[in-house]
Amino acid sequence: MKKVRESNIELLRVLSMFMIVFSHVIWEGNFTYPRNVAMHNVVTQIPWLFGQIGVIAFTLISAYFLSKSSKVKINGILNIGKVTWSWSIIILISAWVFRKNLDVLNLKLTIKSIFPILMGTYWYVTAYIALYLIFPYLNIVINKLDKSEYNKFLLVLIVIFSIVPTFTGASSLNSTNAASSVFSLIVVYFIGGYIRKYEDDIKVPIRRLIVIFSIIPVFIDNNIDIIKLC
Repeated sequence: MKKVRESNIELLRVLSMFMIVFSHVIWEGNFTYPRNVAMHNVVTQIPWLFGQIGVIAFTLISAYFLSKSSKVKINGILNIGKVTWSWSIIILISAWVFRKNLDVLNLKLTIKSIFPILMGTYWYVTAYIALYLIFPYLNIVINKLDKSEYNKFLLVLIVIFSIVPTFTGASSLNSTNAASSVFSLIVVYFIGGYIRKYEDDIKVPIRRLIVIFSIIPVFIDNNIDIIKLC
C-alpha cells in the first residue's frame, strides 16, 4: 500500500511540473485580447493560477518526503545549481546571438544570468535551495510539536503570512510578492510535514489532501485577481 501511495504522489509531482510549465508558456506568450478584457483575464490568469497550484503541490510533496529526513544532501544542491546555471548561460548566449534588439541585454540582466541562484533570477530555484538548506531544522520543530500544538502553529502561520497580508496589504508580514519567497515555501513545508506526521490519522487519501492544500492558499493569495475575472 505504501508503494502505491508514493507512486501516486510521484505522478502528482509530474502533473505539478506540467502545470507550472503550461502556465509559463501561456503567461510569457503575450496572448492579448484588447477588445475583450474578460477573455484576456480568463486565458492568462486561470492558467497562471494552475501554475501556482503546481508550485505549492510540488513543495508539499517535497516536504512530505523531506520531513522524515535529517541530512542535507550537498550533491543534490550542486546538481540543481549546475542545471540552473547551465540553462541560464544557454539562454543568455541564445539571446546574444538571436535577439535583434541588444539593448535589452543590459549589464544587470547579464549578471543575473551569470549568477541566477544568488540573484534570484529563477525565484523558485533560489527559494527551494534555501528551504533545502534549512529543512533539517524545520524538522526539529515538526518532531517536537504534538498534534494540538502543531494545529495552533499552522493556524498562526497561515493567518500571519497569508490571510492578514492578503486582506490588509501588510507587506511587513511577508515579502512584496508573497507567493515568490522562501517564507511562503516554509509555511507550505510545515503543512506537508503535518500531512506526513499524522497521515495515519487522516481519512482523506494523501494525494487528494495535497491537492486541497495546494488550491486553498492560491485562491486566498489571488483573491483580487479572481475578482477581476468577474
